[in-house]
Amino acid sequence: RRLSSLVAVWSGPPQNFVPGIVPLTRMLEHKDELAMYVAMITAYPSGFELTLSLRLRERPPRDVEAFGVAWYDSLRDDGTISPELLRFGIEFSDGRRATNIDKYVEQTVERRKSGPGMTAHSGHGTETTHDQRYWIWPLPPPGDLLLAWEWPAREIPLRTTAIDAGTIIAAVGEANELWPEPA
Repeated sequence: RRLSSLVAVWSGPPQNFVPGIVPLTRMLEHKDELAMYVAMITAYPSGFELTLSLRLRERPPRDVEAFGVAWYDSLRDDGTISPELLRFGIEFSDGRRATNIDKYVEQTVERRKSGPGMTAHSGHGTETTHDQRYWIWPLPPPGDLLLAWEWPAREIPLRTTAIDAGTIIAAVGEANELWPEPA
């Protein structure tokens, strides 16, 4: 029996598509001790996925968790977000936004359906590297897609860079449906 590949739009990319590829390397941060960049975007009819990559020049001391707290649960007991958390987000040309800290804010089902939204997927790494994939939905409207980041613990202030959303929209034309959804 075939299982449906249909998933809620906010839970991840459709499983019945090979994505279109946006070949992109955008350096976001390059300091003496670390580098952060976006290396590729994959495009689907319902949204896109990007990989945020971090590299450390040297292995941190054994008692320091270089990336763990920066990517995962960083909400403090008093409701504030730890400065150790790398904040990352996007802004569509129409002003709508999504971030990796939205999970700490009450989300209604309607907000999830309408988007934009951002969900972390399958991160991996070593003591000096980490790659984190983010699923973002829906597709952005034409215009600039802003990437924004801030990492207080690493003394990185809020910064932004723009990507032409048209490259993502165009890449959807290269996506291939593997099989239709069952009726």
